[in-house]
Amino acid sequence: MADAVFCPEVSPPDRRRRASWYRCQYCVLHAAGHLRGDVRIIAGVARIVVIADFVFTATAVLAQPATGALLAWQAGYSLFEGWMFWSIILYFVTGAFWLPVVWMQIRMRDLAEASVRAQASLPTAYHQLNPASISNRAD
Repeated sequence: MADAVFCPEVSPPDRRRRASWYRCQYCVLHAAGHLRGDVRIIAGVARIVVIADFVFTATAVLAQPATGALLAWQAGYSLFEGWMFWSIILYFVTGAFWLPVVWMQIRMRDLAEASVRAQASLPTAYHQLNPASISNRAD
């Protein structure tokens, strides 16, 4: 089956449903890896999550302020008054919460890949970053 993103005969609502389906598949794979204790699946999903976060979220972090500022300028709004100012402040506050998550995702990916290479179970440091996996800790 063709990927919905590159398949012009698929309507936009179908593309959104398919993109949501792909996100759900990653969640299911991640959960399956933890339930089975399969470090290879966990490492693979963690790798995909880090790549997707950089491809989609990081590009949006750059594109949204640039295009938003351009649209505000064209519409004649000042970025430093009223709701525009507070939306920019909240944008940076949200970014401050996102950065630690990125660091955690990268660290978890690295720990999972190291475990695969060593043919070992996930270390305690991984479980400390991912509280949902504590019940399945092997060490």
